[in-house]
Amino acid sequence: MKSAAESLLTVEESDLLVRIKDPNQRIQDIVYVDAAGEVKRISTRGDEGLTYFSTWGDKPQADWKLRVSMKTPKNLVRYSFALKDVALP
Repeated sequence: MKSAAESLLTVEESDLLVRIKDPNQRIQDIVYVDAAGEVKRISTRGDEGLTYFSTWGDKPQADWKLRVSMKTPKNLVRYSFALKDVALP
């Protein structure tokens, strides 16, 4: 139990702590983009009003950007589909 609690409270050098206010829950995705344009996925977790961004050891560099994708009526598309005769294990 102690090990699990310590891992949740630990902040790595590569982590970024931010306070995000998104009352309408419109944030769809947050990623880093490096200088070459490569997307670096972020793992997020929240604790006491803060959000931790973790890149699994890749330390964000000064030339990286943070890209936030938002849900808006124009970019939200819904597709209806049905699955039939799908064999389940």
